[in-house]
Amino acid sequence: MFDSLFIGVTGLNAYQADMNVISNNIANVGTTGFKSQNMTFQDLLYQSLRYASAPTQTNGGVNPQDVGLGVKVGTVGTDFAQGGLQTTGINTDLAINGNGFFILANSDGSGRQVYTRDGAFTLSSSGTVIDPSTGLAVQGYKANANGQITQTGTPSAIDIPLGLAMQAQQTDNLFLGGNSDASQYAATASGNNSQA
Repeated sequence: MFDSLFIGVTGLNAYQADMNVISNNIANVGTTGFKSQNMTFQDLLYQSLRYASAPTQTNGGVNPQDVGLGVKVGTVGTDFAQGGLQTTGINTDLAINGNGFFILANSDGSGRQVYTRDGAFTLSSSGTVIDPSTGLAVQGYKANANGQITQTGTPSAIDIPLGLAMQAQQTDNLFLGGNSDASQYAATASGNNSQA
């Protein structure tokens, strides 16, 4: 009798944990960069009340008689599927479309890095792109003189120098292409319009 109560309690505990995961998902439905979680269940060991026996010349075999001892939490996994992107109108807000994370690090040189999908960033007073909730600097690879970004070396803080005047560069080449609409009238040399 008591075994059935204990087995039932394992189910209650497992489903309580599942409700906690679901509640956390609901509570964070509006959190930027949040990734929902899901839970799987796993059965506990079985208790053998009677073992199986092989068939004989006169009798068939007997199946084992096992009683399950309940359920437990198997895994709590995070769903890293792409969420919906939305425009905020804030120039420093960023989003990753696809796989990957933003790298954040302390500016103290400790080397400690954390990863996030939350791209709600801002600029510090010195022009460094930071996460306003933690103060950690967003890390990235520097661009070369041609503006190309190569993933060599160690990522460092992204700085956007404010008030810096950039040297203007004249336009070198201009390409203009187009075509006439064949359904429109074309002007002739005599000045009369004709169907093209």
